Amino acid sequence: MITYVNNSNAEQYRVLWRKATKDLMGHGENGVVIAPEDISETNAPHITPTVVENVAQNFVPDEFYYWNAEKNRYEIATESTPVENRVYYQAADITSLNEYFSFIEELAAIDPIYTVLPLDEDKFKIDLNTRKIAIPEHFAQNGISVQGDEIAEILYFYCDRFFDAQDLAASYDDVNDKDMRIYIQWRSASTDENGELIEGVSVPWCIDTKSDPDHIIFGWPISSKITGTAGDITFAVRFFKFVDGKITYSLSTLDHTVQVKKALDFDILARQLANNNLGDSTLVLDDNRELIIKRLEDSTLDDDEVRAEKPFFIKNLETGEWTTQNNERLSEFWLERDPETGLLDKETTFLVQATSADAGKISYSWRHYTLQMGAPSDPMRYKSIMKETEDTSPVVNKAYYKKDRASSAEDAYSYYPVSEIIWDPADENYVKIYEKFSEGEIPSTGYYIVTVTNRKGNSTAKIDSYRMVVSHPLPPVVEEGGAVAETAILEVEDGYEATIGITAHPADKGTLLYQWYYSIDGNPDNEEPIEGATEASYTITGGSAVTNGHAEGDGYYRLRVADHMNKEEEEIWSDGTRVTHRASKPIVTIAEGYKPSYSLTEVTAKGDIKVQAEIESRFGERRDLVKDSITYQWYRYNPGERTTVDEDRLTAEAGEYEVDNDTPMPGATGEGFLPSVPGYYYFCEVCNNYNGTTTKACSPFFSITAN
Repeated sequence: MITYVNNSNAEQYRVLWRKATKDLMGHGENGVVIAPEDISETNAPHITPTVVENVAQNFVPDEFYYWNAEKNRYEIATESTPVENRVYYQAADITSLNEYFSFIEELAAIDPIYTVLPLDEDKFKIDLNTRKIAIPEHFAQNGISVQGDEIAEILYFYCDRFFDAQDLAASYDDVNDKDMRIYIQWRSASTDENGELIEGVSVPWCIDTKSDPDHIIFGWPISSKITGTAGDITFAVRFFKFVDGKITYSLSTLDHTVQVKKALDFDILARQLANNNLGDSTLVLDDNRELIIKRLEDSTLDDDEVRAEKPFFIKNLETGEWTTQNNERLSEFWLERDPETGLLDKETTFLVQATSADAGKISYSWRHYTLQMGAPSDPMRYKSIMKETEDTSPVVNKAYYKKDRASSAEDAYSYYPVSEIIWDPADENYVKIYEKFSEGEIPSTGYYIVTVTNRKGNSTAKIDSYRMVVSHPLPPVVEEGGAVAETAILEVEDGYEATIGITAHPADKGTLLYQWYYSIDGNPDNEEPIEGATEASYTITGGSAVTNGHAEGDGYYRLRVADHMNKEEEEIWSDGTRVTHRASKPIVTIAEGYKPSYSLTEVTAKGDIKVQAEIESRFGERRDLVKDSITYQWYRYNPGERTTVDEDRLTAEAGEYEVDNDTPMPGATGEGFLPSVPGYYYFCEVCNNYNGTTTKACSPFFSITAN
């Protein structure tokens, strides 16, 4: 893209410069329209219109302007004689590319169309009927860019606006699912880590429906994501519409191929990123609109023209607390604590103030970036405000104001010349003295920078404020040994409590928030927050009541701990803690009638001696969920050293005997057992395995005799 004026395009540029002059006369900061009656010391357009004196004597058609109130803009006066009672204006018309580019940022804020240069560059014309794109001969022969280029070229497409009963003009001014969208789909010559060609979609720049009625002109910014490797670039343009999250209309051109030409093959971007401890990534969405705005620079004036002096801060963007990131010192800030919630959530405002030594026009631009620097900046709310000065004597180059009427509006103040200011409040003629600040709202995490521009004539000079960072919270820190237990046990009795908890600390200025979650099966997908359980510990009360197949209190508990700071949270989760009742002790009896002694002949004829275990049903229902079971093991009794067989028999009949040095019978692990060796006592130990706990009880003893 080369912009120059020659004999063939001079008239086009003359029209462009005249249109730009009109818009600069009627617009102020951020593209805001300013009517003549609103112009003041603090609310001025980029080019100041001057009222024409003696209009009748000096009037020339197409040379003067007037304010069209209905259209809210200046118009060229084409009438042959002046209209009665109409106020006419003159302005210093832009007459060269040098002057035009000195206002390029202001023009871009008024309308991005002003950046579509050169005017006579060939466009990629789309035939919507055949879906073909005519590639201009220049780009077909020479390629669209050179390897490693970053927004050095913007290609412009041209097509019909209306096709097949659809308006293809896209709107990016507000969020509306019914808007038509335009994307340029592309496949670059670069490959990803898997060896696949990198694909993406570019957001168009400057969708123009004004320059050529019934047609659309839109730009394709060629970024380094596309030019990373020399070679063929395949692309197509797609128009589509969303309604309620679904694509309801889609029109695509055919694929076409253009080239990125080869350059010296070393990756400047990768080296630069490495120096800043950052990693590169390939974004699916290639949105360079912010980058284009940022790259717009005023042209350098000739030596004989007035140059603006560099502005300087009287009040910079700083907080008094500093941190270091990537070897850069940053002013660090935390959002204010909300008095109702106690959390660092309250948005706050900052004031900056700058001036210059040449009494130029000072303007401010606030920018907010995500903490991943390099991402586009977000729009910020900022405004000019007046505050009563704290100065007691004049400060060099600082502007002061006085209030003219009862209003907080900026236009209620006027410039207060230092030569007229009375600084002594006790003086009967004292008038309050004010200063003008730029106030920006800090609502969330990110980096914040204020750029100050000083304009003197058609020249500008800029300076950036300190960079202020509002950081993400850090993960909470858990004390060693401070985590919840893996399992907590509730006794069988109603009302028994178990307390589980965690000991953690914030790693920054944030506040720890706790929330306990519960599930019956330990599956995170089934977890539900426990109402009111918002402390570092939680007490579970057990009971015998059974609900939905499990005893009261049984289940899995997990704690979410979040460090809340600057409207964001960084969380950790405890391990799941299983809370369970202990297994009920089984009541074990000999089935079909108990006899303290059986003959070998009798049991051989009868078959197995069986035991019967009774378990309280309130816990038996839970076994199906956690797959608990009852197990059996038969033993041959061996007398202990401190007890007699008679004493142990009585203990067993009471259900209190515990296996000592008794001999387990091999393979005898069922409900029934057939003794084969007489002269001994036998019994069965029954285990109730419930919810990960085990409780045991033994059957009464019985002896086997030979006859």
